[in-house]
Amino acid sequence: MNSFPKYALSTSSSEHLLRRTIEPLRNQFDFILIDTPPSVKFFTLSAIMASDHIIVTTQSTYLSMHGIEQIELIINAVRKNRGKPTIPKILLTLHDPNSTAAQAIYNNIIQRYADRILPHPIVIDEKIQEAQILKQSLYQYAPTSPAAQAYLNTAKHLIKIYN
Repeated sequence: MNSFPKYALSTSSSEHLLRRTIEPLRNQFDFILIDTPPSVKFFTLSAIMASDHIIVTTQSTYLSMHGIEQIELIINAVRKNRGKPTIPKILLTLHDPNSTAAQAIYNNIIQRYADRILPHPIVIDEKIQEAQILKQSLYQYAPTSPAAQAYLNTAKHLIKIYN
């Protein structure tokens, strides 16, 4: 028996609302990014159904690693019915390369998802919180910070593979 919510396979029109809403905008933009809460609820399902490609963000923690499996169940169910989205890429965020536990989990994620892990993990960086406090983007506040550079490199990588 599958361990994902029953509503993940329903076909109510509300779950297609986001897809129908952004459809007329697709030709106006190179990319449309949809950020959802880190839970398997209506918003996430709606975003999956509207997407061509998905990036699953995860922290290098034990519980977060299992979240990848849960979201993949839903993505695969949608792919069976729609043919989209593509197999998701995985972006590691809030990674602490100095933590032995975080590094062990990161290595585990790489072993399990080697062909899908994005190459520039986003490291823990105080500049992110400082920018938020000042209500600035990370690029306004600290464009050369390690996190800003990792996000920039990730964006360049995604443009290369999806364009």
